[in-house]
This record gives sequence, structure tokens and C-alpha cells, in this order.
Amino acid sequence: MITRFSIVTLVLFVLSIALVIRPIYIPIRLPRFGRKNIPINLTTTPPAIIAILWASQCLGSTQIRDGIVGTGGIKPYNILILFMSLAYMAITLDISGILQASAFWVSNKGGSNGWKLYLYFYLMLTLLSIFLGNDAVILSGTPFLVYYTTATGLERMPWLISEFSTANTASMVLFVGNITNVVVCEGFSINNVAFTAYTILPFLGCNIACFLALSIQFRNEKHIPRRLRAVGRLDTRGALRDPVSALVGSLILGTCLVVIITVSFFKVDVWKISLPFAVAKLIFDLVWDHYCFVKGTLHRRPFTENKEDKSSDNDDAVLAEFKRAMSLPTEGGSCAKDTFEPNECTIPPPPTASGTGSPTSPSDPSKLSQSLESVKVFPDNHI
Repeated sequence: MITRFSIVTLVLFVLSIALVIRPIYIPIRLPRFGRKNIPINLTTTPPAIIAILWASQCLGSTQIRDGIVGTGGIKPYNILILFMSLAYMAITLDISGILQASAFWVSNKGGSNGWKLYLYFYLMLTLLSIFLGNDAVILSGTPFLVYYTTATGLERMPWLISEFSTANTASMVLFVGNITNVVVCEGFSINNVAFTAYTILPFLGCNIACFLALSIQFRNEKHIPRRLRAVGRLDTRGALRDPVSALVGSLILGTCLVVIITVSFFKVDVWKISLPFAVAKLIFDLVWDHYCFVKGTLHRRPFTENKEDKSSDNDDAVLAEFKRAMSLPTEGGSCAKDTFEPNECTIPPPPTASGTGSPTSPSDPSKLSQSLESVKVFPDNHI
């Protein structure tokens, strides 16, 4: 039955979606703090709408309690605690630099073969998405791919579409891959191992079919050339900002996933497993960061072996490494033997739009640096 309460609830629900997509800022003037902008966005809109619905009696205390505790076998608090715990462990693992190191290693293995490198990145993102979920992989992989395609003069779209496709298909394997999997397992009381058994074959079929579709879609050489502009060998070990934290974080996250899958046979709520592991990781991070702070090694930048070089102190770590790699070839376009494989000579840049580019002139690292510095992974109005 349609009532005034249902109409108000629907209107406010649509309004909340609009404000999440397009946040607004309300300027107010405070006596001591001056003018401040109050954000109405993803963080503030949902609780504000709930408060308005509760105050207008569109929602009662029973509905609010059911929304937290859950009904019909679905426990929202279980899902939220699990998601936040795994997200914390995955994000802190990413901060250690292990995902960047993996991407650099794959880049070095792929060399200047375009389709070989495309396949390697596809497989790497698939494996990472299975264990870390789609969110962590997309947040970490997107900036790297943007920098990499800019440095090598590649079209971004094929690489980014490949990342989004594999991350959202590979995350179906484990029930902790994304929130939808958790809701399905909770709502229908599906065992975690049984869930993986049912999804592993559809995942393999989707993953292979997706790569074939991408290969057909981007078969033209203007999308993925057979030979790429050579980039110097990226420093894989230097990409690890904190090797100790990367090792400990990998062990904690891996053990957590194994224990969660194991205890699913005993009908134990997953938040009771993930939360202690997240707390253990938090304690380790606090103790280890304090130790590094005392020793003066906290936030030491990776890739910077020359302490006298201050030119890239404010650069992003990935950007700084690409600058270093692109400046390795010697003058005249010859290969630097210490840092390049025998087949990794620098390919001259293509002619400019005005046709004044020299087909024999070597690439200018300073121009590349300026190009990379102007790269914006996300537009300003979405930050």
C-alpha cells in the first residue's frame, strides 16, 4: 500500500544516491573557526538520511535494529566487519609495495613484446584478484597502468579494461572476494568451500572468454602494438617500501583466508576469524612503525639510491622509477648494457602532430618526465 511514508522514503533514497554520486558542500561560518564547508557525500549522506527517516517516523527502531543485526540469515554486521578487516589487511599490504613489485616484475618479464606483456599483466591481475579481491587490485593497479602506458606511449583503454574485467571476474572464486559473495553465502547458508567449487569453472570460462574477447576487440596494432617502446629494467626489489611488512602482511592475510575457509565447516561467523587477524596486523603495524620511526627509517622512499639527487623527492614512487628507467639509454639511442636486455633498445619517438618530429632522434627523458607529471589518474572533481 502506497502511503506518505513510503513516498518520502523513496524520495530520500533517490536523493541519497544522487548526493553520493554528486557530493555538495554547504558553507557555514563558525565563530572561532571561520568559514567551513560541510560535505554532503558518501560519508555523511547515509547516516543523515537514516536520521531524517527515523525522525519523520518513516523508519522505526525495529527496522533500524534489523538493518544492523539482520534477518533471514543475513547479518549485516558480520559482512561489514569481515569487509573492513580484509580491506585493512589488503590495503596495508599494498602500502608495503608488494603489488608494485609484482607489476614491475611482470613488466620486466614481458619486455618489449606487446601481446606477451598484455597476457602477463592479465594473469598477474587475475591471481591477485583471487586472493585480494577486486577493490585492492583496482585501486593499486590503475595508477601503475596509467603511468606505464604514458611512459611507453600506449593507449590506456585496452590495459584498463583488461584490469577491470579480470578483477571483477577473478573475485568470484573465493567468497571473500567481494561483498556480493558474502551476502550469497550468508543468505543461503552456503559453505565457503562449496561456493568456490561452484564458481571455479564459471570463473575459468569467463576469464578465458574475456581475454579472447579483448584480443579480438583490441587486435589492431594501434591498440596493442607487437613491439613496445623499451623501458629500462624496473627495480623490483626497490619497489618494496617495507619488505618486512610485506612478508608479515602476506603471512597474516594468507593465514586468515585459510582459517576462514577451514572453519566454514563448523558454522563459525567469519567476522570472529577476520577481526582478530586484522587486530594482530594493526598491532604489528603500530609496533613496527614505531621501531622504524625510532631508527629513522620510517617513510624512506623506495628507488632512491643517490641521496644527493633531490630532483624527485616530491614525485610519486612509481613516477620516479619510470623517470629513472626511461633515462637509462645512452645518447644516440644505444642500449645501456648494465640495465637493458640485449633486445631492449630505445625506439625513437613517433613524429609529432605537426610533422616536425625527427625519426632518428632519441627520446627525451625530460619531455617524458613532464608528460608523466601531467598524468592524472582520476579527475579533480572525483577526489
